Amino acid sequence: MKANVLAVSLVLAFSGMTFAGNEHGIDPSLAPPPMIPPPMPVGLFGPGWQGAAHALYLMPGEDTSDNVFGGGLNLDCFVDRNVAFQAAGSWADPSTDDLWHNYTVDVTFRAPMQNFAPYLSAGGGVIAEDTTDLLGHAGCGLEFRPTTDFGVFGDWSYSFPGGGGGPDDTQDYQMIRAGIRIDC
Repeated sequence: MKANVLAVSLVLAFSGMTFAGNEHGIDPSLAPPPMIPPPMPVGLFGPGWQGAAHALYLMPGEDTSDNVFGGGLNLDCFVDRNVAFQAAGSWADPSTDDLWHNYTVDVTFRAPMQNFAPYLSAGGGVIAEDTTDLLGHAGCGLEFRPTTDFGVFGDWSYSFPGGGGGPDDTQDYQMIRAGIRIDC
C-alpha cells in the first residue's frame, strides 16, 4: 500500500510540474516576451544628406588683413544621427587684394537633444589666397531644428594652415558661421 501511495504521489507531482509551467510555476505561453528596448526614435536629427548655406565672419590672425564677412556652402552626409562627413566651401575678401577661398572636409560628431544638437567637428583642407596652403581646423557649434527638414546653425572654428611660418604664409585664423540646413 505504501508503494501505491508513493507511486501515485510521484505521478501527481510530475503531472503537476507539466501543467504548472516551468520551474518557477509560470505557464510559458502566458509569460511576457523578454524585455528588448525599443529602437531609439530618429526624431528631428536623422541620417541622410543635407545641404547648407552660411554667412561667415572671418577673423584673421595677421595684421595685413581685416575682419571681414563672407559666405559659403556645405554638403553633409550623416551616416547615422550622430556622425557626419561634411564638405564645405567658403569665400571672403579680407582686403589683401586676393579673394580668400577655403575648402574643407570634416568629420562631425553631434549629440541631439530634442530640437537642439551641439556638435564638434575637425578636419582639413586648403586655403587659397595669393598662395595655397594645406590647413587643419577644429570647431564646435549648435543646430536648432524646428522641423525634420529644416534647421539653423551657428558654429566657430579655428584653422591652422601648415605653411611653415614664412612671411608669405597664411596665419592662423578663426571663423564664425551662421546658416540654414535643409534635408536633401
